[in-house]
Amino acid sequence: DTPGPDMCLDAPCYRAKEAAHSQIKIAEAQAKGQTIISGKAAQELLVDGYKIKFKGYRRLDDAEDSPTDKPLRKIIGKQMDVEGLQEVMIENPKKAGELIGAITNENALRLIKTVLGNADEAKAVSKEVKQLAAEKKKKADDKALEKFEQAWRDDLVAMTWDDIRSGKGVFSIDVHRYTAIRTAWNLSTGQAAQICRLLDLGAVAPVQAVIEHVRECANPSDIHQLMIMVRDCAADHYRTHVGEKNEGLHLIAGIVFGDALAQVITDLKTECAEKYLQPRASLAQPSTLPKKSKLPADAASPKHKPKKPKLTPEQAQLGIALAMQNTGVIEGADAPTQGSIEGAEAPDSIKEVAAVAAIFTPGQRVKVLGTEVPWWKKHIGKVGKLKAKTATGAWDVTIGGGIAEFDAHQLQAVPA
Repeated sequence: DTPGPDMCLDAPCYRAKEAAHSQIKIAEAQAKGQTIISGKAAQELLVDGYKIKFKGYRRLDDAEDSPTDKPLRKIIGKQMDVEGLQEVMIENPKKAGELIGAITNENALRLIKTVLGNADEAKAVSKEVKQLAAEKKKKADDKALEKFEQAWRDDLVAMTWDDIRSGKGVFSIDVHRYTAIRTAWNLSTGQAAQICRLLDLGAVAPVQAVIEHVRECANPSDIHQLMIMVRDCAADHYRTHVGEKNEGLHLIAGIVFGDALAQVITDLKTECAEKYLQPRASLAQPSTLPKKSKLPADAASPKHKPKKPKLTPEQAQLGIALAMQNTGVIEGADAPTQGSIEGAEAPDSIKEVAAVAAIFTPGQRVKVLGTEVPWWKKHIGKVGKLKAKTATGAWDVTIGGGIAEFDAHQLQAVPA
């Protein structure tokens, strides 16, 4: 008698009606001889708490459980009738009174194979079976084509490699151009810009400019070597398990300069030290007295002796360069003399650092004083052993279960 929908607003009454309805549906299914899974047993079959999907069963009327976009009943329903196979009714744990028709996975796969096998012989089959047969054939054809396309390429690689091993292969200019172009694709913008400056390309899009230059140039092998050096010349590059620090740079430079590479590096370090590490006058000990002031009468006494200034990292770097130049580290260097660069005598503090750097030997225990490399800062204050000196004059140190690289001024000798 109410204008609204016919709804039960009494919750206990509504649940009772649901339970009664569920029992009626179950009784009807049992009367047909169908297997019923309900209650906790149905709850345990749920794949997850969100979807109505059952473990070990495929729903007959939901396309999600079908190999095509049509429900499974459309494909195997007739075959089920032929075999007299009854569906299993599973109670929907989320909706009382609703029974979901399903079939075991094993029966579903068997029936699908049966209808596909009969599809060619049967005069009349459902369009769903035809669709499934067509899709299955297409998948088989695609897989066969994929195997074919890969197989002949793999065979070509094997046959070509056999000829290369017999001496027929030649690393031609076209092959080198191919590898150089792929190296160029992996350049960063900064690396490509550096190469453009060296080649005087003046490009706005440096990576593409390098690639185009490699495609057109007559000497791709030379450009390839240049790219290897530029990609591996960063000062903050750190040693990893795949190679030494700046390995590519030293490899190419070593081929070019041979045994003279160590001296070339030393000369370059000396020039750069003069340019960037405030050499000569700026490294002289600064006066501790204000300008235009007079020395006290007893300034010569030990009590008024100016304190030695604290060594800066720049001075330490120069001291190491002096040590390498003046202690015979570089092959062919003169006997040790008082360190100097272009006649400018180094301060006492730098001489002390140079002396320490000169006495380092492989196997010596050292303490890490500092480092600019973020990955090695965890080693500051720890003790390790010197392994070997690198081509750049730094030291490989065995520490913390691995190997890290430090400059000499970042290390301090400790007693064995």
